[in-house]
Amino acid sequence: MAEIARTTVVKEYPPKLKKKEERPLPPEPPGNSRVLFLATAAFFLSFSIWALYAPFGPYFREWFGLSAGQALTIAAIPALFGSAMRVPIGILTDRYGGRRVFSILLIFAFFPVMAAMAANSYLSLLLCGLFFGTIGTSFIIGITHVSSWYPQARQGTALGIYGIGNVGTILATILVPILIEKVFKDIQLGPITGWHFVFPVYATPALIMGFIYWTLTSDPPKRSKPKPFKEHFSIYGSSGLAWILSFLYWMTFGGFVAFSLFSPTYFNDRWDIPRAQASLIFTTIFVVITALIRPVGGYLSDRIINARKLLIIVYAASLVLLGVMSAEISFPITVGCIYGLGFCCGIGNAAVFKLIPTYFTQVGAVGGLAGAVGGVGGFCMPIIMGRLKDLTGSYTPGFLVWCAICLACLILTLMPRLFHRQKI
Repeated sequence: MAEIARTTVVKEYPPKLKKKEERPLPPEPPGNSRVLFLATAAFFLSFSIWALYAPFGPYFREWFGLSAGQALTIAAIPALFGSAMRVPIGILTDRYGGRRVFSILLIFAFFPVMAAMAANSYLSLLLCGLFFGTIGTSFIIGITHVSSWYPQARQGTALGIYGIGNVGTILATILVPILIEKVFKDIQLGPITGWHFVFPVYATPALIMGFIYWTLTSDPPKRSKPKPFKEHFSIYGSSGLAWILSFLYWMTFGGFVAFSLFSPTYFNDRWDIPRAQASLIFTTIFVVITALIRPVGGYLSDRIINARKLLIIVYAASLVLLGVMSAEISFPITVGCIYGLGFCCGIGNAAVFKLIPTYFTQVGAVGGLAGAVGGVGGFCMPIIMGRLKDLTGSYTPGFLVWCAICLACLILTLMPRLFHRQKI
């Protein structure tokens, strides 16, 4: 009887079913240098368009008689719509792949940037900037595309290299003043004056890059079936960690975007630095430092130190730097602290995006949320700092707001229980 019972048990649990349940996932893709290179190049170009209004800020202030707050608002407006769109674009990238979504975005960007040629008022410039700000969603598309091609052990380094594309803002900070003051200064075609011709210089390469990206890149082999849209959105309600990482990104990426947009007007208004020099030299140095240090942050997160602990160091150092900036002791000390903050933001950006694929499989959805929150920070903070300057006559209150945000981030990273190990 015992032998019969044992036979019955074996029949109830067929070996075939057990093998099917234990079937492992396909191996992680080994990497794709072509995708990494083209994604970085496309992101470089995209970010130059996203930051296009920043070096225009001091010029718009003079031409249209704007206050410091209005000039900073128009410089930051592309970040608004781009930030709002990062969540749906991130989900679409998870669903349809980076190659398709990135190509369509680059081609679409051509049209609102070209439309800015016809803008001749504060409101029309705001409207154009709002729509070509969609190119800011390129960041999360590339992050998702690149990370899907690399194993987890190398994602920090690969995404850090991709993050070098942030330096694309120098195509705006360096080139725009030269184009305005040297190349197109004396050109006029009806109501279209010289500075309007800056926009086709950026719109045309975006159109070309869209076709290049579609032709020369590819999506990785699928390791699982695409998840339904409902499941992508559910992550926002089921995981507090997604929101914590997004807030941490407000300080690092938001800090990078905000100070890139804020610096030309701030250096010119507070320290009497000539407009072209404020953008061409001092803001460019900040952008280069922040972008080029990002691969170092990715490497440190992969090989040397836990990403959360690295963020503790980043936020502690940033808090000290912001405190010194709020005192506005002198221009050399202030600009040195801003460059130090750029160093911290670059390291922190890489560390946050090392954590996202560590805890989540839906990189596009969670990364889109983080990018949206960070982009909102980049949009809101220059406006807040500008409005506080208009109200108080000083930039110090704006720096103190940054101190409060940084302190909150530091407290969160000092609580390891918030970063419980999971893979959702």
